Amino acid sequence: MADQRQIAQHEHWSQFWRSAGSSLASEAVRLPVLHNLWADILIKIPSPADGVPLLELAAGSGSVSRHISKMPHLAASTQLALDASVEALSKLRYGEVAIAGDLHVLPFAQRSMHLVTSQFGVEYAGLDGIANAFDCVSAGGYFAFVIHLSDGVIHEECVENSRLIGRFVESSFLAVAQDLINTSTGAQLSPDHHQKAQMFRQTLSGVEHLLISATDGQAKDTLLQVYNAVADMVEAPRHYEAAVVDGWFSKTHAELAGYAQRMDQMCRSALSEQDRTAVTQLAEMRGFDITRQGIVYDGEDGLQPAPVAWHIVARRVRGDK
Repeated sequence: MADQRQIAQHEHWSQFWRSAGSSLASEAVRLPVLHNLWADILIKIPSPADGVPLLELAAGSGSVSRHISKMPHLAASTQLALDASVEALSKLRYGEVAIAGDLHVLPFAQRSMHLVTSQFGVEYAGLDGIANAFDCVSAGGYFAFVIHLSDGVIHEECVENSRLIGRFVESSFLAVAQDLINTSTGAQLSPDHHQKAQMFRQTLSGVEHLLISATDGQAKDTLLQVYNAVADMVEAPRHYEAAVVDGWFSKTHAELAGYAQRMDQMCRSALSEQDRTAVTQLAEMRGFDITRQGIVYDGEDGLQPAPVAWHIVARRVRGDK
């Protein structure tokens, strides 16, 4: 029987991909340093022999395949993309073969892939999931992973995003605003309109202080868009049908809950120094020669270099120890 927690995690990410293009779909990491890193990694991976395919795990919409597409010696190969979210796979655009599946139970034969890659994905399955990924790499093949770092800036931002979303939801701003708007959508104001308006003003003050004091980032941008949408409905409630209002609030509640869950998952999956050592040792035990590894730093715009991720690349040179 499928683990209920895994099912819930998959649904949160499916919800994210279903909302792509909305205010909550801007989370995907876009860092120039990662583009440069992948270019440097992939140029050193030789072409596969005898049509052995390439595999991206937790692929999303093709985080790594977009970089492979720029490498002629790899781009002509069959590329497989596995993700738990069908919605994510529907957005692949580099000719990948889409496979809906679970990192914990990979549907591939052992030693069947020339190159197995992942960007901010395989770590969600823990060390057992990473071991499963290693098993897929062919003799002489490679794996290349870019992984969340527990003491990096992305982890710090995820913690702050989760905290901010949580405080916003706990403020009851959405519930109070919905109650107020529903007193105003009819031809006449409901008898409790003024009471609801007073409750809204009291809640509004706290939410505005929360947003003003929040650190700039994706969560703040998302909540400002939610705040502005609520303001539009409060100012002109009769422009909206009650069913439309209720549907919007229901959807927004679900999206914010999913957002917070994704941030929490990222935080839990990020690797500590001890975790990184365990991954490296496991790779060596499984017959890999580590060709490169280390923390990835982002130092653009003349700022102090900040740690954003950890990467590891290895080639299978022997069987398991």
